[in-house]
Amino acid sequence: TAANVPHVQGGCLAPVNLLHSLGAQALIAGGMGMRPLTGFHSVGITVFHHQGRRTAREAVESLIAGQLPQFGRQHTCGGGQDDHHGHGGCRH
Repeated sequence: TAANVPHVQGGCLAPVNLLHSLGAQALIAGGMGMRPLTGFHSVGITVFHHQGRRTAREAVESLIAGQLPQFGRQHTCGGGQDDHHGHGGCRH
């Protein structure tokens, strides 16, 4: 378990750098902008979309069962086009 890093400490790439430093290889997410998604890909962390799973346990079990898709541009908040970070109305 690691504490969340405030967004202002490294901007959109703060979570990327934190998880990479901890040796993460995969991440399950509901929403993020294009910039952090690109960052995760650049450090070798595969991101999966949670597909509406309600709990972490449910999401991890679905990932193990091969039921979660890789997080793609279609999952990014606002499609990465609404602002310079790609946050455009993220509500996941």
